[in-house]
Amino acid sequence: MLRPDDGRSGNDDHQKSWLFIQNALEVVNEICLGPPDLLALQALVMVATFILGTSTVHPCGFLVSAAIRICHELGLGKTEDGSPLCPEETQHRQTVFWIAYWLDRELSLRFGEPPAQSDEDFSATLPMEAPIDSNYTMQTSDRSESFNAFRSTCQLAIIKGQLYRDLYSPGAEDRPLSQVIASVGILDEKLQEWKRSIPLEYQPEKAITNFRRAKMSPVLLLLHYSYFHCMIAIHRRVATRDLMTGMDFEKNDFTSSPASVLNPRVLISTSLCTKAARASISLTNYLSQESIPFFGSLLYYPVVASMTLSWSIIRDPQDAYRGYNLKLIEQTAEFLSSQAFCKSFEGIRRLVKKCAEYRSIAEAVVKTALSARSDTDT
Repeated sequence: MLRPDDGRSGNDDHQKSWLFIQNALEVVNEICLGPPDLLALQALVMVATFILGTSTVHPCGFLVSAAIRICHELGLGKTEDGSPLCPEETQHRQTVFWIAYWLDRELSLRFGEPPAQSDEDFSATLPMEAPIDSNYTMQTSDRSESFNAFRSTCQLAIIKGQLYRDLYSPGAEDRPLSQVIASVGILDEKLQEWKRSIPLEYQPEKAITNFRRAKMSPVLLLLHYSYFHCMIAIHRRVATRDLMTGMDFEKNDFTSSPASVLNPRVLISTSLCTKAARASISLTNYLSQESIPFFGSLLYYPVVASMTLSWSIIRDPQDAYRGYNLKLIEQTAEFLSSQAFCKSFEGIRRLVKKCAEYRSIAEAVVKTALSARSDTDT
């Protein structure tokens, strides 16, 4: 399931990468069954990150669960107050834990799997400093402040965990709609608060214009993709209920529960979903297999964004933006078809195929709507 398709890939780099991963996978049992070791933990995290990029959920879930377990065996999930370790080693251990935590939350939200790490079972504080010798520290253009993108990534991972728990976990399935709407409002406010904590020039949406003529760093690209994905995941839970206006909320008697509509943005959830999807697709301009590490992990985001736009068209084929949305969907399809990576792994091929199916349905729905309108006019 993980091996690249020899007949379709046609790219020696994919075959070489697979051989490296295959060698790493051969020692997974030894790592999991042996005594806890920090280097072994880092190897697990690296392999899990690679496999996440192939959209293969079960092997990735196994590796991430094993990594979280080793984190606890090494005491990485605890505060390091009073530790005899030097500050550099303490920071390194903290970095490894938070990368494993991010992977766990990313896997959970992408594939709807319960996380391996409970927020109640660790006491590690958010990292105050970015990893040493990394690209996670960014100076503002006027040099007045620096942006710790690693800490921001960890904060967003915490929100992802709350998002899964409140909206997509098995326990959230039977929640009353009024409670779901209230959670959507709360999560949206947390996400906007997170965005406001970022220097203006690096904020999602704001930064797109700043980087239009330049390359965007992989770190910032991941951060922005993650933000728009969270926006879609949060507001999709309201948008799929066809609650579009205040009248819809009043008709369903949600206004009698003030907590359910404290955040007025829940009234425009459908619009926020499509807006986030368009913004996510626009980031594809910066997505390059040659310059972006773990390219496969980022491919997931424009695919989900394209499917979101297809869904919006299927839901309302008369929407004024349907033509523009179809153009963006087509743009995404062309990008995916041009990438050899998309033909290399079964999980990625399934994801791209599903995206194409959504697109075909959306195009058919628009064609039917236009035909019906033409018949009415005549």
